[in-house]
Amino acid sequence: MKPVTALAIGFLIMAITGFLCLCLGSERSVHPFDLTVWQNAFADKWEYRELILFSVRLPRLVLGLIVGGSLALAGLVFQSLLRNPLADPFILGVSGGSGLAAVLIQLSGIHRPLVLVCGAFMGGVGAMFLVQMLAGSGGKIDRGRLILAGVVLNAFFAALISLVLILAGKDLPRIFAWLMGSLSVPEPALFKPLAVVSIITSAILWVYSHRLNLIALGDHQAYHLGIPPEGTKKVALLCASLLTAIAVSLAGMIGFIGMFVPHAVRLVFGSDHKILIPATFSVGAGLLMFADTLARISPTGVELPVGTLTALFGAPFFLSLLLKSGHSQ
Repeated sequence: MKPVTALAIGFLIMAITGFLCLCLGSERSVHPFDLTVWQNAFADKWEYRELILFSVRLPRLVLGLIVGGSLALAGLVFQSLLRNPLADPFILGVSGGSGLAAVLIQLSGIHRPLVLVCGAFMGGVGAMFLVQMLAGSGGKIDRGRLILAGVVLNAFFAALISLVLILAGKDLPRIFAWLMGSLSVPEPALFKPLAVVSIITSAILWVYSHRLNLIALGDHQAYHLGIPPEGTKKVALLCASLLTAIAVSLAGMIGFIGMFVPHAVRLVFGSDHKILIPATFSVGAGLLMFADTLARISPTGVELPVGTLTALFGAPFFLSLLLKSGHSQ
């Protein structure tokens, strides 16, 4: 398959999924087929239908696109560089750093979305640099030390988060809800620039797709083919860590997408990163948009944590992929 075809398929998947999710909601009378809604879209004052469609559903779809695509793409990069099929965006402790920063901010009594998102992002970036510093050896990044440092720091951050939750008191429900993941739209002042950073970072990874293909063959092979493996790994890890920090800071802890989406995409599209990168981003985006829609229209009348849904549906799907791949060998 040509890269242009993969891009077209990815865009089609996101467009179809987004439109279907835009049609679904607890208020069935509100849907994009209503021409009056679009006629009133640029009016000075919106009615309830315009508010539901353009202030609730559409922003959450855009956020799901950015967060889902970022998590899936980060998982693809980590699995490729670490040569570990169980690697996901949370393996390097980036999510733990973001979560701990956000929890500490809320514990201090600050609940402004702007401060929360900014603090979570900085916590994730700080954890990323700490892990890479611990994994460095002689100017090179050791894969084993990188995974070990990430797992240890993630466990340490999780322990601190548990300790903070014990001390949270009346803020416990709010903090716990954030940790379980939600696509309630954050402060627009930070959502827009972080979305731009996510798109630019994804584009950089696509430019590096040929280098990632060579790195997958091994460091020695990449070096003899004219590609500096250490420089490529540092850029790719930085991009993947940034994508993880952006996703966690905007939506909290949403697991499993970064683990099973790259596997599913590889089974369909092969191992060429020039095709894998746009396909993985689009499938991850579409999956999270759909999961958030299910969370919104829950028959219980209470919005479910989207992170819980991704784990509930993702685990059986991932196990089925493992069983199918085992039978095919």
